[in-house]
Amino acid sequence: MGKRNYPTDQFAKAFLAQKRTHFNTPGHHKIGTESTFSKLAKSHLFELDMIDVNVLEPSVLNDVANEMAKAYHADRSILSTQGTSTAIMAMILATCNDGGKMIVPRNVHRSVVGAMILAGVEPLFLETEFDNDLGISHHYSANSLIHAINQYTNIQAILLINPTYFGVCTDLQTIVSIAHDKQIPVIVDEAHGAHLPFHPQLPISAMEAGADLAATSLHKLGGSMNQTSILLYRKGLVDFRNVQNAMNYLMSTSRPFQLIASLDSTRYQLEQSGRLQLQRAMALAEDFRTKVNTLTGISCPTKDDLLSSDASFDLDQSKVIIKIDTLPLSGYELKQLLEKESNILLELADTRYALAIFTIGTTKKDAKKLFRALKKLVARYQKSSSVMNPVVKPPAPVMSMTPRKASFSPQQLVPLSASLGKINTEFVISYPPGIPILIPGERITKQHIDFIVNQRTSGATFVGSQHPQLEELTVVKDPT
Repeated sequence: MGKRNYPTDQFAKAFLAQKRTHFNTPGHHKIGTESTFSKLAKSHLFELDMIDVNVLEPSVLNDVANEMAKAYHADRSILSTQGTSTAIMAMILATCNDGGKMIVPRNVHRSVVGAMILAGVEPLFLETEFDNDLGISHHYSANSLIHAINQYTNIQAILLINPTYFGVCTDLQTIVSIAHDKQIPVIVDEAHGAHLPFHPQLPISAMEAGADLAATSLHKLGGSMNQTSILLYRKGLVDFRNVQNAMNYLMSTSRPFQLIASLDSTRYQLEQSGRLQLQRAMALAEDFRTKVNTLTGISCPTKDDLLSSDASFDLDQSKVIIKIDTLPLSGYELKQLLEKESNILLELADTRYALAIFTIGTTKKDAKKLFRALKKLVARYQKSSSVMNPVVKPPAPVMSMTPRKASFSPQQLVPLSASLGKINTEFVISYPPGIPILIPGERITKQHIDFIVNQRTSGATFVGSQHPQLEELTVVKDPT
């Protein structure tokens, strides 16, 4: 018998041997987990795995959920061991149904689109503020929301992303007030806001702003293990029974105790020492940002740079954007060079930037290492002739069919070059951050094709599509 392949063992050993420095999620960065849980998990990983729903007392789960709700200023909470995507989908299924409409920004995570397909809800996409210098989208304005509410009927929910992947926050309290005046619930994708309630210099959290539901990733910036999140609920416009039912539809009955314990321990750590830990993380981020801004060819945008309109209200400064100014590199190339030459992992990249996340797991040594690596790259490339990668704004959506109808229509695979004018049926996403270029039901324009080619040329990685390089797309089948 020939030698058998063991892919996970081979990858894990190679990954661990490289001793990488992390500026990406999960936010514990290997060392930021609560110490008691960390010791317990290291010593008793498989013993903990024996605690299933038949062993775990219901009161324990209730106590964990109640403590979580109090920590996040919510009336109720539901624990998710299947990530924030499950919680986001449950929020939409709990508030929207077939034939209704939901106001959403276009820069949503693919889980939002998946939930719209399951619920049969029609998206009303509001145009978001676009940063032409960096090539990133922020939020829609309060005025555009008021216009949409006055224009359309049967709006069942308003969805916001707050903070964005880049830490930019909208004026959430004003948005909530506008929506509640019309008795419309506000649901918030708060994947990057688990730390917000635990330091006064951070933006206001969804529950504190009065939102009805929020899906919050404790694993991203709170310090818990991957795939641990919470769904937060405020009494008022949404029936909690609908929320609970939606989570029951989506969640596995086999919920790992290790992940539940990780959620609980992270909440405990944030309440006990989060303020001090977050203060240190933000100070490291600010010091790093100041040092990078002494270099030539790259820079780190400041709060004043990023908050330039009514649609951008506040900033989580633990998110650090490394902007390409004059170096002959794309953000993708910068990220790849840091990984290859210095074993430094950043969170994401695009044509004009890369993103580093400073968390409770980030050390002063980590920050120094990243700065030294950037300084070395600047010295190497700043004398080269500069060929800047142009910022290309993502194409505006052209909805020709509801996402649900398109997803369940007869389909065919066509070359990208032959997809012009056809209706897309799949997710076309560069990841991270997982914001779709095309979703099911949108008609493919020349701008979409050009944008896909530009992203591919710049080094983007695509997920969700039949063809990994998007040389082909799945579209609604032409009638014969």
